[in-house]
Amino acid sequence: MTKLTELHLSKADDVDVAEVAAGMEIADEVEKWAKAYKHHAKGLVLEQGLEIPGYKTVERKLASSVQGDAAETLVVLQDQGFDVKEQDMLRSSKPDMTALETLIKQRAATGKKGADATRMRATLLDGGILSSGGTSVSLQKEKKKTT
Repeated sequence: MTKLTELHLSKADDVDVAEVAAGMEIADEVEKWAKAYKHHAKGLVLEQGLEIPGYKTVERKLASSVQGDAAETLVVLQDQGFDVKEQDMLRSSKPDMTALETLIKQRAATGKKGADATRMRATLLDGGILSSGGTSVSLQKEKKKTT
């Protein structure tokens, strides 16, 4: 069995490349095992309701993505009265949601920035142009409480 050793670039003169190759093989297997173990632990928490001491579930929103092309997105937004011009959409073939929201907020009347961004998102969702990102749940180590 290969002895697990620490590899430092400063010791490059006396490195046994066969040992490094063997260590890399072990590292790959350990990574696969760790990924599977974490997946199974998350399943125990989410599907069976078990609590793992020192860990908590954390839910986060995944990014939405534009499904339509720039021209289609432009037409839908203009039809709904948004101040979006063709040159605003020239940056890429698929518009970036963050950039679109920023643009809408910049051009919105005072006090309407959030409402207009929400309406723009709803317009694109209703038009089938925007795909909602959904959510992802992960297990994270709880931070120790300081007293």
